[in-house]
Amino acid sequence: MILRKTQIDALVSTYGVIDKYDPDWIEHGTTKIDLRLGEKCYVSSQPEDIKALSDVNNTVTIEPNAIFMYQTYERVNIPQNIVGYTMLKMSQTEQGLLMANETQVEPGYNNHLFGMLYNLSNRPVTLTYKNAIVSLELHRLKKPVLATYSGKMGDMTLERFCTIRRKSSLEEIHKRFEEIKRDLDSQANSLSEQANLAKRHAKSAETNLSRLMSLVLVITLLVGLLAILVAWPRKTSLEVKLLEEIESRKIEISELRERVVTLESPNDSLVPPEQSECGVEQ
Repeated sequence: MILRKTQIDALVSTYGVIDKYDPDWIEHGTTKIDLRLGEKCYVSSQPEDIKALSDVNNTVTIEPNAIFMYQTYERVNIPQNIVGYTMLKMSQTEQGLLMANETQVEPGYNNHLFGMLYNLSNRPVTLTYKNAIVSLELHRLKKPVLATYSGKMGDMTLERFCTIRRKSSLEEIHKRFEEIKRDLDSQANSLSEQANLAKRHAKSAETNLSRLMSLVLVITLLVGLLAILVAWPRKTSLEVKLLEEIESRKIEISELRERVVTLESPNDSLVPPEQSECGVEQ
């Protein structure tokens, strides 16, 4: 049977079930008792071993994927006919915290309560000293147990409790993932730099190729021009020879014409004078 507020108040006043108990911790109509964060805690992501909390140094931050181990501010003293169950406050669950185990508090247990939380969110979660962290629910047994609790949690301390698990596998995975991510980012940056360098080399090669093609074109033009210049004097000498040959032929033709004229002139002188004009003797 789950105990209500009035029954819990009676147990506290009679048996001292919870020290530092405040009746206002239990709202009317509810059955859960809020237990607060105690003086000692441990965070796997922080270098110090055990963190001490006080009214002055009253906050602790749980990094993403980190483990948080704590003890409650209150001690509980469970009678032989009562059993308790702890559960994480909904306000802590809403921040991304997960309780590793919902602890059963055995009859006869007399100590602080200890627990372990995971921060499964992607942002830090801050807890405050003496603020409610878990709820305790008490159940009455039909018959009380005969043996007194003698388990290892009876004289447990947070220092000993933390030796059970000091590092979070999720935290290690997250760190490894971050290292891989940094390596990939570094390789991506290196590849990007190589790609940019290749682009610059390609652009430089393209520019050099363009310059080379221009140079080849210029050389080709110069070679053609040089060939023309080399061939030009030969062509001119040939023309001069032809002109000289033509002039020589002209001279020969002129001389031949003169000879013809000379040859024709003596034939005309052989004609008799009296016939030179009319061809009949008077």
